[in-house]
Amino acid sequence: MPQLQVKKAVAVCFLEAARLTLEHVGQRHMERTREGIESSELLQHYSHLRRLRDHLQRSIGSYPDVVPLSLSAEDASILVACCRRAVEAIEQRLESCTCSPDEIGWLERKRQVLSDWAVEIAGPPLLDLMLGYLVKSPTPAMRALESRLQTKVYGDVCQRPKITGVHRVGERRAGPPAKSQGVSPFDGELGPMESTATLGEEPSAAAPAPARSPDRLLDPSRLKDPRLRSLAELNLTALSRATVARDYRIAAVMLAAVMECVVLDAAMPVRADLGLSTAVDTWKLQDVLVSLLAEEAQPKDRAVAFHLFSIRNVLRPALQIVTPLVVTEASFARLRTFVERCLHTLGYGATTIDPLLG
Repeated sequence: MPQLQVKKAVAVCFLEAARLTLEHVGQRHMERTREGIESSELLQHYSHLRRLRDHLQRSIGSYPDVVPLSLSAEDASILVACCRRAVEAIEQRLESCTCSPDEIGWLERKRQVLSDWAVEIAGPPLLDLMLGYLVKSPTPAMRALESRLQTKVYGDVCQRPKITGVHRVGERRAGPPAKSQGVSPFDGELGPMESTATLGEEPSAAAPAPARSPDRLLDPSRLKDPRLRSLAELNLTALSRATVARDYRIAAVMLAAVMECVVLDAAMPVRADLGLSTAVDTWKLQDVLVSLLAEEAQPKDRAVAFHLFSIRNVLRPALQIVTPLVVTEASFARLRTFVERCLHTLGYGATTIDPLLG
């Protein structure tokens, strides 16, 4: 990106955000090392954060009023992640109820500056530092910033054809990690999953299939995390297509993906209460789901949940050779019934069901 010129006060805010994030990433790396988990990506981000911090320090010390910053696209991406982390830290301080009125006003102005500049310099892919929430759950200010960033980078949610990678620093992203841990429980670039045509048929280029509305199994608006909300909408669309095409193998995989979005969204704000201290990609989702269901859990739920979250193995030829797994219409219907009950118990279920999908 071209050289960025900001007021010195803004550059100081950037520097404070970079220092804070560097400290948190360092702490997270030490925790993962003690847990015996490889963290090469965290080390890469730690190194990049140190370079960014040093660049900001030199720039601030060299110019009196307006500070020119030479940022690459990767620098800008990690600086946006630092601003988001700093906004979260400000929310933590505001929630402590120990700030004076003057300090509250100063923190709110600083939060606004960081939010506005994060949106200004944001570009794909978004980098989300997988460090755990500093507050119990996302605040209105944090949700507003995430919404603005998502709209700036990916466009209006109703008009997005696909999700283009949300990097996660340390662990989460949409799709396979591209050597940068930043957004999103997820990595890589995800497009709508194409459902297979009925066996033996070729899709007609002249007469494309009519668009289907997303499966009303779930109300995506009830997901608090904007990244998970976008992924859930994507997965619901793929689930709807696969179900209409009677491709129960793909439908079962997408059903599990929808349920995983919900489990993560419900568990991340209360991860400490659930005893989840490791990265989300190491969680045993069946155990987390049963913990979330609490007293509503039934004796067979853990086994059914294990089967649901392992259904993706149908896409692994090596595993299919060793332990073949077949998805039939009846077995998919049982999984769907289980997911419907879980969604309504957790408060994510849709009020209506798509008549095509019954």
